[in-house]
Amino acid sequence: MAQKSFTLFNQHLLEVLPGILGDLQGERFHYLKIAQHAAVYHFAGSKEKLIAHRFQKPFFWQSSIYQLKSIRAKSMIQPELKALVLIDSGRSTPNADGKPESVYFQKIKSHCSTEISHLIALNGSAKIDHDYQLKDQRLLAEKALHRDEKALLKDINKVLQKLKENPLVSANFWEYLASAFHRFFEEFHLYFQLLHQQGVKKIVATNHYHQEGLIAACRLNGIPFYELQHGLMSKCDLYYVYPEILLPKIDLKNAFFADTLFLYGPFWKTMLEGGYEQQNSTLKIAGDYVYKAKKDRGSADEKKKIIFIGAQKNMHADYVVYIRQLLEVVEKSYPDWTVQVKLHPLEKHSDQYYAIEHPQLDLRWNESDLQTLLNEAMIQVSVYSTTLYDALGADVVNFSLQNFTESSDYAQEMVDMKVAFPLGFDEDPIAAAQNYRVEDLISRSSVYAPFEPQIFIDALDHE
Repeated sequence: MAQKSFTLFNQHLLEVLPGILGDLQGERFHYLKIAQHAAVYHFAGSKEKLIAHRFQKPFFWQSSIYQLKSIRAKSMIQPELKALVLIDSGRSTPNADGKPESVYFQKIKSHCSTEISHLIALNGSAKIDHDYQLKDQRLLAEKALHRDEKALLKDINKVLQKLKENPLVSANFWEYLASAFHRFFEEFHLYFQLLHQQGVKKIVATNHYHQEGLIAACRLNGIPFYELQHGLMSKCDLYYVYPEILLPKIDLKNAFFADTLFLYGPFWKTMLEGGYEQQNSTLKIAGDYVYKAKKDRGSADEKKKIIFIGAQKNMHADYVVYIRQLLEVVEKSYPDWTVQVKLHPLEKHSDQYYAIEHPQLDLRWNESDLQTLLNEAMIQVSVYSTTLYDALGADVVNFSLQNFTESSDYAQEMVDMKVAFPLGFDEDPIAAAQNYRVEDLISRSSVYAPFEPQIFIDALDHE
């Protein structure tokens, strides 16, 4: 996707979507979020998101394709699911014995007594213990359509026809819309076939966006959908804190939002309550349910002369430029300081970081524990990384680089919300740190409240 700021994306959505909202209303669902994906990809010029779809063909042909494909899927046995289904992205972290544990679901599983099926999402790593991997169930997406699925496919065709006739929708934009609806229906079909007549009572996943097919399958099978906060949320986000103008006055559960959203702390609840999408949702503060093998927060006497940088995914070019510049400052004035850089766990361009050779640079990757590194650091410099929140309570002076990268709107929010202090690209962070007090940042407990297992037990262990 082309690099554009979230502010630019949101401005574009406010220009494009209001004129087509009426056309996005179907018989059962409102397809705002499907169109939103398409609008983002279209604006970004993401040609890889344009895929072969079937919406130029007659409905009978579209439906019959699945009948033909089902010949190959006859041998596919629907896996038996239990009352509570966890759909895990597969993110893991080692426990004290080195065994991978689910970052988001380990604590939930250990407290809920309801029988659980643990599924790993289509693109997730399967290092952790699980019952099924969704990629092994792909043939379910080739089964013949159930009558409810045919009704949804027919509804999508009607919506796309209305969009095609809308003068505000260009031919190119329509192709992005059709591609997004094709992905949505394929995902929906897989999940519908997985869940139909299984007796599943509740489903928990780590996000609602790009899960519209799953949520549609839940709705048609009468299954509540619970969402776990899985990282940063922001007023700049594309899929949270919606303005009223983008959401028609409908039951937003039929626009593919979660029934219940579990949050880390009151900080996030206050933020999300400003979004119009929360009018029909339940926000529950469950505390810090993320699994961490090491929990010590650190103290001043453990501190070392370290500037910590938690590099962010897909931002290697910006971070490499900044790290090189910072090393020049440190080498010139602070020979006893170290610049410590921890690469993102999914970093694809590690070679560009390792190409930086400097005696005061300490590069770390997945072998290092983040909290241990933050406990030792005195200063952290980032743009808007989750590590800024992780450092709260560890006596670290957080800095967010301002007016740097296409994510400057996110960076400004870090300062506005008192998660970090502002820092210029050429500014000396060691000298600047003398002007700020860690106590002036937001408290850790408001961002990560103490874990409350009873919140999950009450919500997930009972019908």
